[in-house]
Amino acid sequence: MTSRVLLADDSPHAQRMGERILREEGFEVVSVTDGETALLRLADVDPDLILADVFLPSKSGYEICQYVKQSAAHRHAAVVLIAGL
Repeated sequence: MTSRVLLADDSPHAQRMGERILREEGFEVVSVTDGETALLRLADVDPDLILADVFLPSKSGYEICQYVKQSAAHRHAAVVLIAGL
């Protein structure tokens, strides 16, 4: 079974690099560009890992993490907050 990663980053460059690296390591990757979309995609992606930019539009990486850890359906997912600064 392939592990799924939800990559939430508004930088096209960071998305391309993240996708390439993760796919080369055998992960299935779904990318989104804002926090609201990340939350909407949780149900259909059911990720094992969420990589979320701290400074996303609409919902921050912190808000995504808080939501995931309070959600019975998604709290199993690891969340890693990233910042490009």
